[in-house]
Amino acid sequence: HIALAYHRAIQMVERGETPPAWYTQQPNGIKALEEEGVGYPDAVALAKSVFVAYRQFYGADEGWKTVSIEHEYMATLGQIRRLMKGTHVIGSLADDGEVFSSRIDLMVRANGYLWAVDYKSTKDSNSKGRLPPFNPEGEFGLHWQFLLQNAILRVNFGTEFRGVIVERIMKAAPHDFQRSPVPLAAR
Repeated sequence: HIALAYHRAIQMVERGETPPAWYTQQPNGIKALEEEGVGYPDAVALAKSVFVAYRQFYGADEGWKTVSIEHEYMATLGQIRRLMKGTHVIGSLADDGEVFSSRIDLMVRANGYLWAVDYKSTKDSNSKGRLPPFNPEGEFGLHWQFLLQNAILRVNFGTEFRGVIVERIMKAAPHDFQRSPVPLAAR
């Protein structure tokens, strides 16, 4: 996450945009990785390798505009209830003020809409050393994390928010990357 956060912050600087405050405080991503990864040299080496491969794979500009990096969004249960279509809540309920939050790896604007991007790393590969095809009915078919993120982000952004994109990253070199929108069944 640190390596990919720095990739996005570097992109922002390259575009003349204001990067997040944490980047301004520590613009050296290698140093940040090494400080966070003390005692885990293999993890630091993997993060550096993924960073280089990711920048080569996607290049400087893949058409996404960064909105936020590792930012926590919040909504109350009452806001989420009112958002849900078909749910008729009359008056207020005792737990309406209960706060839910989710730290979103990356929020981007693409094709005029907002998308949450969630990084998922895996060791799994197919026989050719690539990521297996995304299976929307598989492990991400009905995932509580994405359901909650959708609810929170719809409260915050309304119909401007379109959904969650899973960005899968294969840990083994040569690294492979794949992006897939997460389908949300009406149920």
